[in-house]
Amino acid sequence: MIMRNYIKISYKIVLVSLLLTNVFLKYGHSQTSPCVYSVSPNYMYFTNSPGSKLVSVDKDLNCRFTLTNDRSWISTSVDRKGRVYVSVTENTGATRSGTVNVAGYLVTINQSGFVPSVYSVTGGGQYCSGSPPVPVGLSGSQTNVSYQLKRNGSNYGSAINGTGSVISFGSITSSGTYTVVAIASSSGISKDMSGSKTVTVLSRPSAPTNITGDSRCGSGVVNLLVAPGTGGNQVKWYTSSGSYI
Repeated sequence: MIMRNYIKISYKIVLVSLLLTNVFLKYGHSQTSPCVYSVSPNYMYFTNSPGSKLVSVDKDLNCRFTLTNDRSWISTSVDRKGRVYVSVTENTGATRSGTVNVAGYLVTINQSGFVPSVYSVTGGGQYCSGSPPVPVGLSGSQTNVSYQLKRNGSNYGSAINGTGSVISFGSITSSGTYTVVAIASSSGISKDMSGSKTVTVLSRPSAPTNITGDSRCGSGVVNLLVAPGTGGNQVKWYTSSGSYI
């Protein structure tokens, strides 16, 4: 009876020893061995929109790790497969940064500030000097964003605030190519608007001079001569009553 119990105990000891040996061979270390981690990337960039990206953590199966961050707009999560995700909320202000600590390795997180939406430049055209000028505007706008009109690349007039709708820079009296740049007040980030419009101011022609002609009483033909002035424009004749000849 004593010999049989001794054999059973010896068998259990051998079995446990074999199991521990298998664990060591499978994972490469015992439970007391130090864990080695590899974390990548060490830098992440996000636009101002909400988003999520994956952090790769290379480690042994039995190794655990800590996961923390230093900003309220950053959050972290781990799925069932042990993959680490870093998420950010929408940024309506200036560019910001923070860090995530993964197993003692720091990952820098940068997020862009608020970027103005793009709208199209409207208006433009040509008009004669002395006539009503043509307007230049924008197909849309945002509040908390200012819009600067530029003529041939230089500021033209003062910036105007967005209204959440279409905006106009008023009537333009100078020839040139007009573009618009938007600047977000919360982030200071600028954005070129789409397209450009050209304004051309045409010179008003001078009036005809030296009108000469025959005089006649009754029916017949009268020859009228005139120097047409400047600009090569067509000359039209009218009677004293305003009728076109």
